[in-house]
Amino acid sequence: MDKAIKKSLFNKEVESITYNPNLVVNTNIKNIKDKVQNLLRTSKRVDIAVSYAVWSGLSLIYQDLKNFDSNSRIIVTTEGMVTDPRSLRKLLELPMESKVYTPRLGDKGFHLKTYLGEGEDQCKIILGSSNISARAFGLVHELAVEINSTKDGYIIEEHTDIFNNIWEDSLSKTITTELIKQYTQLFNEKKTFNKRIHDFQLKNNIIPNYMQEKALIELKKCREESEKGLVIAATGTGKTYLSAFDVKQFEAKKVLFLVHNRLILSSAIETFQKVFPNKKLLELNSSNLRTIHSSDIIFTTDKTAYSHLYNKFPDDYFDYIIYDEAHKIGENTNYHNLIDFFNPQFTLGITATPERTEDPKFLFDIFDYTVPYEIRLLDAMNHQLVCPFTYYGLDLEEKLLEPNQKFNYYELAKFMRQQLNEKGHFGEKLKGIVFCSQMAEANKLSIELNNIGINTKSITSNNSNREDVEDYIKRLKSDVGDIELLCVVNKFNEGVDIPDINTIFMVRNTTSSIIYLQQLGRGLRKTEDPHKYVTVFDIIGNSNNNYSIAEVLTGNTTADKRTLFEHANEEFESVSPFINVKIEKKAMENIINSISNNFKVESRLKTKIIDELYRFKEIPRLVELYNNPNFKELDLLQLLCKNFYEPFMNKYVEKYDITKDDKFLIKFFGLITQFTFRGYSSDILKQYVKLLRGEKIYNQELISILIPRDINGKKTAINSDYFKKGNDFVNIFNYGTKLSLTSEVIEELKNKNAYELFIEHIELFEELSKKESYEMKTFDLVDKGEFLYNMNANDCYMNAVGERIDHQQKKFYSPIQIINSDSFHNNYIDDRGRVVYMTQESTTIEGALKKVEMLKNGYKMVVCAKFPHLGYSSTAYFNLGETIIDEISPVKIQEKKNSSGKIVKKYNNKIFLRLDKKIPEELLQYKK
Repeated sequence: MDKAIKKSLFNKEVESITYNPNLVVNTNIKNIKDKVQNLLRTSKRVDIAVSYAVWSGLSLIYQDLKNFDSNSRIIVTTEGMVTDPRSLRKLLELPMESKVYTPRLGDKGFHLKTYLGEGEDQCKIILGSSNISARAFGLVHELAVEINSTKDGYIIEEHTDIFNNIWEDSLSKTITTELIKQYTQLFNEKKTFNKRIHDFQLKNNIIPNYMQEKALIELKKCREESEKGLVIAATGTGKTYLSAFDVKQFEAKKVLFLVHNRLILSSAIETFQKVFPNKKLLELNSSNLRTIHSSDIIFTTDKTAYSHLYNKFPDDYFDYIIYDEAHKIGENTNYHNLIDFFNPQFTLGITATPERTEDPKFLFDIFDYTVPYEIRLLDAMNHQLVCPFTYYGLDLEEKLLEPNQKFNYYELAKFMRQQLNEKGHFGEKLKGIVFCSQMAEANKLSIELNNIGINTKSITSNNSNREDVEDYIKRLKSDVGDIELLCVVNKFNEGVDIPDINTIFMVRNTTSSIIYLQQLGRGLRKTEDPHKYVTVFDIIGNSNNNYSIAEVLTGNTTADKRTLFEHANEEFESVSPFINVKIEKKAMENIINSISNNFKVESRLKTKIIDELYRFKEIPRLVELYNNPNFKELDLLQLLCKNFYEPFMNKYVEKYDITKDDKFLIKFFGLITQFTFRGYSSDILKQYVKLLRGEKIYNQELISILIPRDINGKKTAINSDYFKKGNDFVNIFNYGTKLSLTSEVIEELKNKNAYELFIEHIELFEELSKKESYEMKTFDLVDKGEFLYNMNANDCYMNAVGERIDHQQKKFYSPIQIINSDSFHNNYIDDRGRVVYMTQESTTIEGALKKVEMLKNGYKMVVCAKFPHLGYSSTAYFNLGETIIDEISPVKIQEKKNSSGKIVKKYNNKIFLRLDKKIPEELLQYKK
């Protein structure tokens, strides 16, 4: 009996690489979609039978289905009217045979979900619960069995018989244009009926969603200590409903809802009417001022409020005030004046993007540094608060550009229509927004789209008033309205609520991930249809800021370039099951190039962390930062900056009145922090904490790192830097067989107001000592000194790249720079994945041959490497793990002139090293 069969069906203890038959479930990494796509791409013929197909899922496998001829078959059903007409039309266009099972009332139902693929001799079948939809492919709980078999297998034979019977059933109709036309009418009638039911249920049973439930609890808690609160929640999660629910929870009598853009008011009023059907709501303007006193909830813009409420009503007139798009506080709005004047019992700020404010510290200060609740896009998706999206990264084709590199709008319009025809969108009617870079672009593109039959309006600050915009939006939202696309510049970045949006075009260079998220958020609001999704078309040119696309698709969760490369190499598939990404080759190259050349890890990391620190009145203690998930890359910051003094210097100046740019503090905190994250064992760290707290220690390993080189200490870059002649810094340690702190260094820290910061470091190191000891893994990113320390080198410094031979340990210690070319000096990766190491030059051939003999006689190569596209810092290297000498080339000779013009010869060796693990793709990105 085959081991795989024994393992999967009878005994899980049987050793077998193969786990087939196996269960397939939806996770972020391995899901139904991956298995279905793999089946389609490895099969010559397929039979597919699913209860329904909707375009959100069919679009993800459609290109694969186009590869099959009329010997392949697919059948879906109209039962329940879930299959959408677009999917039927697209199935009709396929070269494979397609049918639809059309049961009437009382007929036998159809609930199959099977995918059969035939190869040359083998078959694969997926049997389970998955229809063809984005939800089934990755979002919801699904369970399927994947089975490999020969064509003569029993399961394949039984499946084929069942499939043939259904295929030949009188209720199985060949898909035709007439059938689709009739079905479309019924489908739309059902859709209208479902919307009425949804609206009725919403009106009579309005309950908070996940985000709102959590936020309401936290808002109630926060009021015990503060009169203000800022809620940060992704666009589309229901912030306006949240504010209404909290007004109800607070039992507010007089409420003011403020916006900076009048377009927001209509949807805000509509939301509050659903929650407060018996309250009197007022949209304030200059003609209805007298009704303020008789109204319960007043809605208005900051400008109107400033003109008619500011200094004209008592400051406590309202007991609850809401600032929508609160990040506008401090910008060119009157929010600042209003929040300073009014003194309600509670002030609520709501925003999706606090980073958009001109002065982040001011924003958080205004709300007393109180953020009761926060939820960002990926979390919102995982809790199904917003709808999923399919992202197409499109190449910027030459035909789309004029010689001056401006768009040819006629060609661009045709290109957009082609994408819509090929890739489609949710729903029958196109309802989209086109984000343009300039007003002229929006106007010209709108004209060309209209000329080719796509009904479009442009909305810019110089061609649209509020009434026109509201009319355009109404016509866009309506299934019978004539407008299909709105071409805008920045007008719809925020504060516009159009849940019906099903398509977004990005026709401008990426500017920032925050603006990108705002624009993306225009389409992520959910509707009554659980299959609603948004199609995003992004035309990607060679912009320096294309790395922002990677940031958005990873949810702005990382400032680590390597992580961005990892996600890009797998087309962001594992980020979230709610995001489907298809990026064309040149577009992906542009994204990769931008990450490689324009994404600076250190600066992005500092910006990310400083942005987080704006939320605190004063910088938290280091141990609090370390345990806060928003500062999860604190160890990476330490690796790049060597200390926590420099990156947080301005904050410490405020917190402790420390002198800025103090050289002693920079060197001191660098010295005591080195190796604490990626070097010392937990036992050594415990000893270290005792030392820093004032006790004497006897640990020779620790002593060797902390004392100067000239009294038998290990040489490290930071150690050498502190004890360098001319610095004249105070002595830190009393040396000998035991080690202790000097009273002079404590006095110096106190004189510089840095003693409490020193205590913060001790607390952090104590927290680190509670973890398991660090063990350097292959391809870990480490400081060069930490790498050498972990490899037990006596010299943990080594200028730049180089080579040190330790004859006692029989090791070549070699930090190297990988270059994408073969030369006399360069180290590179060959086509077999081997590291080609060039030894340091010898002045004689005997010296070069001596190195060869050492390596042949048991000397080990200990190598860490820098890669040209992964610029972290000058001393950050990747550990290459265990190396095995695969080949040694003959000695190479190079002749060159010295400074006096004399020809001299240099000799070196080319060593081919095999690694114990395959080099990850993101480290080899430079080769592409």
